[in-house]
Amino acid sequence: MSSSARSSRKKPKVGLFVTCLIDAMRPSAGMAALTLLEAAGCEVIVPESQSCCGQPAWNSGDKAAARAVAIPYLDSFDDCDYIVVPSGSCAGMLAHHLVELFEDAPDLRHRQQALAIAAKSHELTSFLVDVLGVTSVPGQIKGRVAYHDSCSSLREMKVKEQPRQLLKAAGAQVVDLDQPIHVAGSAARFPSNMVIFPARWSMAKRKMLRRNTLIFWWRGIWAV
Repeated sequence: MSSSARSSRKKPKVGLFVTCLIDAMRPSAGMAALTLLEAAGCEVIVPESQSCCGQPAWNSGDKAAARAVAIPYLDSFDDCDYIVVPSGSCAGMLAHHLVELFEDAPDLRHRQQALAIAAKSHELTSFLVDVLGVTSVPGQIKGRVAYHDSCSSLREMKVKEQPRQLLKAAGAQVVDLDQPIHVAGSAARFPSNMVIFPARWSMAKRKMLRRNTLIFWWRGIWAV
């Protein structure tokens, strides 16, 4: 395709789902996601009305609370072509569990919105590689990088090679962790008090042995 043809194409409109952890703990990951999407030619919006995806309550078995949390963002992405989530677990909630969450909702419109959101929701690296075909990224990484496969990204969203491809495109030497498929220790409900910290740290250390450099994908969030 010629450059003129590419430039004449309409930019895909992407709604960036920021996630609670990015908002509260690592906003730089949200800015990095924005940079990657814009560099790939997307028009990106970040709706202020978006809320928690509802996953903590959903994973705890509290369907009513999960639905109450999720309702505010059902209208947030109506005019977007895609919803992109820099988190495997939150992307899984939108793409796989939102329909189930609202399947018996009394408001038909909510059920329809859940279906629409699920159909256009993607994990960030999968969207860049599988949907947009990205082969180059802004910025460079020099040195050895070990990528941690989060449980939700790997098993639910089927994300494995995509982030590694992007890391290699940035110049990184990508190596495997010693026990790449072991859980990192966060568990499913995001406990913040870390009451079983020694056990969690033991899990994490097993994955990181003999690696000099690590980019950690903790619950789907980039951390160096």
